[in-house]
Amino acid sequence: MIKPHCFGKDWFQSMSKKYRYNDLGIIEKVIRAFALLDILTRSGCPYIFKGGTCVGLILGDKTRRLSIDIDIICPPGTNVEKSDILKLTSDMNIDRVLPVRLNKLKKTRPEAFFYWYLIDRIL
Repeated sequence: MIKPHCFGKDWFQSMSKKYRYNDLGIIEKVIRAFALLDILTRSGCPYIFKGGTCVGLILGDKTRRLSIDIDIICPPGTNVEKSDILKLTSDMNIDRVLPVRLNKLKKTRPEAFFYWYLIDRIL
């Protein structure tokens, strides 16, 4: 779990200085993305990483890449909309979850993208 002090401007500034990364807005978005990942885990929704998120976690600091999205795949039949995610986001100033269904591959593979909107940001 990400500790509450990690959502403050002072912490963002200390990380900016430590890692020589000047965009505090991106640092905030990355921390909130990982907090959402924590919420997804606590909700019991099964997932595996894919794409750049997976590469970044495997390579660690070597990538020096901050990503504001998390790419995951859930097993077929997983109903993300009915998980406890909405209840668990209340402590993060999340306004709402907007599911967006994209079915690029027709009926062979259903896809869904979920956007979380912040009520207000620190920065």
